[in-house]
Amino acid sequence: MDYPRRTIPSVSGLIAFEATARHLSFSRAAEELALTQGAVSKRVRQLETVLGFQLLLRNTNQVNLTELGQTYLGHARKLLQQLHVSTEDMRASARGLDAVRVAVPTVFASRWLVPRLTGFYTAFPRCSINLMSFCAPDDPRLSEADCIVVDGQVPWRDAQTSVLASGPNIIVASPNQCRDFAVTTPGDIADCRLLACNRTPDLWQRWFAAAGMPDHPIVEIRFDDVAVILEAACAGQGLALLPDFLVAEDLRAGRLREFFPKIRLGQVQYKLAVQSTHRSRLPVQNFVGWITDTQRPANAVGLLDATRQVMRRDFGPCNHPTSI
Repeated sequence: MDYPRRTIPSVSGLIAFEATARHLSFSRAAEELALTQGAVSKRVRQLETVLGFQLLLRNTNQVNLTELGQTYLGHARKLLQQLHVSTEDMRASARGLDAVRVAVPTVFASRWLVPRLTGFYTAFPRCSINLMSFCAPDDPRLSEADCIVVDGQVPWRDAQTSVLASGPNIIVASPNQCRDFAVTTPGDIADCRLLACNRTPDLWQRWFAAAGMPDHPIVEIRFDDVAVILEAACAGQGLALLPDFLVAEDLRAGRLREFFPKIRLGQVQYKLAVQSTHRSRLPVQNFVGWITDTQRPANAVGLLDATRQVMRRDFGPCNHPTSI
């Protein structure tokens, strides 16, 4: 396809605009990009000329986004992210490596997946992983991933899924808080600072309902990201209600202790989903085969068997060291 060059924005202009919009300052964007303030301003003006509309409102000591600029910022970030991911994939391919793009919630990446990745690199030294951490299920970058780890609804149709980890929500707190609070009844917990996630706003109410106190008033500190809740709990800022498999290492290391273990709430599942159009990629098959093999007791057998059959049929030399 022959693209009209005069209507295609330059990458340098997009980068200058994104940095300026993020800082709402040409000078701070210039510091980040190692350019002069004038160079950043010029690149943004050139971008506005190509687009045919104004992105930024410029006052003496202030920069603000126009309404169209606010809308275009999301598109610019998506374009830059796609370019970055594609470039990293090609760089990996040029080095003889194959990359698999895995979108994973920040807390699951840091507490569960990353500590296990040494096994993957050992099994597949010519494969690399591009971890795309996220905290919101509507993150636009999810469409770029080969695989996604979710604790709720899978965003893709016809995706193959497998359970990676499951367990109940338990109440945890720092050792200092465990010493400071004498908790013998559910009512004692209601008097503590409770850390909550905006994605599951009724989680604590459900716990108190299970404890026989459905209408007990509580005071919560809200966060958008479960990873931040976990760190806040470790820092002694309150009680957190989290899946047991996410806090297992913190409990073993003594950074957290379980509060009131008499009541554990529900069953949380984190699942791996694979985009149907990406299943045939060898690095994806390697990753899916490895991660489901490591979690064999908890996995859906169908995905593991299907992956093994494909790998045995088409990619015999790249098999996982475990017999398949």
